[in-house]
Amino acid sequence: MPVTEGEWYMSNHSGWGKRLLVSLSVLLCFGFFCTILSSVVSRDEPPADQSMGSVSFHYATQRNSFAADLMDFLSSAGFVSDAKAYSSEITKTYVYDTCTIEATYYASYGGISKAVVTCPDGTTATLKSFSSSSKTAEAKIVYANGDTYTGSLKNGFKEQGYGAIYTWADGSSFTGSFSQDIITSGTYSYIENGNPYEVYAKYVNGKLDTSEPLRFRSKGTDSYLTVEDGKVIHVGTTRLETREGLSGYTWSTREYYHNWEIYKGWLYLDGETYYFDTDGEMVKGLTTIDGHTYYFNSSGHLITGWLKSGGYSTVTSDIRYFDEEGKMVTGTKSIDGFLFVFDSDGLMKKLQDEWQQLDDGSWVYVDNFILLQGWLQDNYQWYYLRDNGTMAVGWQQIGNDWYYFAGSGVMLTGWIYDGGYYYLNSNGVMTTGWYNDGKRWYFFDSSGKMAANEWIYDGAAWYYFDADGQYKTGWLNLNNSKYYLGDSGRMTTGWLEINRKWYYFDSSGAMAANRWENDGSAWYYFDADGQYVTGWKQINGGWYYFESSGAMVENKWKQEGNNWYYLDESGIRTTGWKQIDGSWYYFESSGIMAVSKWVKDGNNWYYFESSGVMAAGKWVKDGNEWYYFEPSGVMAANKWIKDGNDWYYPDESGLCRTRWLKDGNSYFYLVSGRRITGWKNIDGIWYYFGQNGKMVVGTVMIDGTEYHFDQNGALID
Repeated sequence: MPVTEGEWYMSNHSGWGKRLLVSLSVLLCFGFFCTILSSVVSRDEPPADQSMGSVSFHYATQRNSFAADLMDFLSSAGFVSDAKAYSSEITKTYVYDTCTIEATYYASYGGISKAVVTCPDGTTATLKSFSSSSKTAEAKIVYANGDTYTGSLKNGFKEQGYGAIYTWADGSSFTGSFSQDIITSGTYSYIENGNPYEVYAKYVNGKLDTSEPLRFRSKGTDSYLTVEDGKVIHVGTTRLETREGLSGYTWSTREYYHNWEIYKGWLYLDGETYYFDTDGEMVKGLTTIDGHTYYFNSSGHLITGWLKSGGYSTVTSDIRYFDEEGKMVTGTKSIDGFLFVFDSDGLMKKLQDEWQQLDDGSWVYVDNFILLQGWLQDNYQWYYLRDNGTMAVGWQQIGNDWYYFAGSGVMLTGWIYDGGYYYLNSNGVMTTGWYNDGKRWYFFDSSGKMAANEWIYDGAAWYYFDADGQYKTGWLNLNNSKYYLGDSGRMTTGWLEINRKWYYFDSSGAMAANRWENDGSAWYYFDADGQYVTGWKQINGGWYYFESSGAMVENKWKQEGNNWYYLDESGIRTTGWKQIDGSWYYFESSGIMAVSKWVKDGNNWYYFESSGVMAAGKWVKDGNEWYYFEPSGVMAANKWIKDGNDWYYPDESGLCRTRWLKDGNSYFYLVSGRRITGWKNIDGIWYYFGQNGKMVVGTVMIDGTEYHFDQNGALID
């Protein structure tokens, strides 16, 4: 962290820092006050405890300890008696610790007028222009590292450059320019035409008191001037001169010091508000700050409330008003329940009674210099004056109601047109909602505009209003849709029978036509005329069936004559395969369910019984022939089928015929498709078939007897 002046001073001068600070403070105390120079040396807010030799202290409390030390030193050093002992200037040298102090005394100051401090490390300080009344001093401090501080050692207000300008009746004048900080009664030096003079004057509250004579004398001579009754008399050994008509005024600037620095900007002190400009001078009179105008009195105090430059007793005065923040008011302002008008310079306008037009073109009504507000009846016409007093023109909300005022300010009633039609009742209140003029009904939206060529929802139902604001009834064709509005104008939704025909209107009010609609209980299809269809209807390639009520059939069987149909979950008539309640059915392209019928699908054959259910895992007799259908429903062909303890082998057409069967290298004999075992006489020849149904050849033992069969399986005797 960078080292501040105070930190460098304390860390590098712990041996003599306290001596210099105390020594400088001692000199100021000879002017009957103690100024702590440490606040000048360390102008930034200091860090925590610093070491000063054997003394440890905190910056925030060091002034108090310095003041106590200085008073003790002054009492013991005899400085006060030294100061009082001299009636003219004299310089004395003191050694305090290791620093040397050369102090110049002057009787008129009652103490030290100048002091020079020199320390062994090269640090020097020069102090002058002490003032016991304002407790100030001008200082120049040069530190051992070369850093320099030059400026005032002061806190609080400081008066600068007080002077007086005096003018004679003959037009000649002279100026008193005083170096003192605060003007009080006393003798001061001034320059006139390059010649030094002294003047004694009496001041009261910073102003020249002309009730007592002014006495002048040439500095260093015995020649005096005195002023009595406006005449100046030169009293001296050489001449006597009288000059008529002396008048004069004083001037000054005022500054404020805080933390030993000149203060700028706003200052709030002892209940008063001040402002110091960029040069640090306290402002007075009318002053513009950040775009706002303020007024500060001769003491620099910010003024709020009324200010009358022409006196407080007449209404012809120049009157201004400053709000609670001190800002000058322009335009209209409500004060204590009354309205006033101020021009751009902040001066209150003296308006005559009755109507007055302001600079901006607006109108106000004045009664005894006060702007009226609220309702005003004038010549049987009603007007409204806004909160700022200006006459309302056009739309104006008053309370919860809206009114319309003509360009003349007159409140209107009845019908008006303002980008649309509005109706104002006999009290001028804008109408909203339903209104009947005795002949017909109108509707006005929340903005007060009459509904025209538009749909309106009144909170309960929808209505359509034509260009004249009349609600429509009956059929309405709009934007390629058709609506039906009842006798009261209400838009229809849902089912409605009109002239013995049923129609359906969706939630938007549009009549259903050439489209589907669901009324919450079933699906319906409406034709181009808005009529629901019944019976069979092909829609987008699919066939649907609608009951006499128009409700679409779905997930349901439908019988027509001897034919059965099935409408699926979407209402479409089923074709092809369909599993229903765990059973499989087949529907032809016409949608008719296959009954007692063969169906070939790919290379496989299926059979559907009289109930329409597909045969599966069972034998079916068709005519005189039996067929077997596997669990999948496929007709068995050219494959072994086991049924109980028997085996069957249907041929390629699924027939179970009596015949020889060669399967691989083995021969079997089928009777009605069933494989036989044991002895069998076929065409007068005996054969023997083992337990597996295979025909035996060669020599075999059968029931303990040996038999011989040729290669064709025939028994050899």
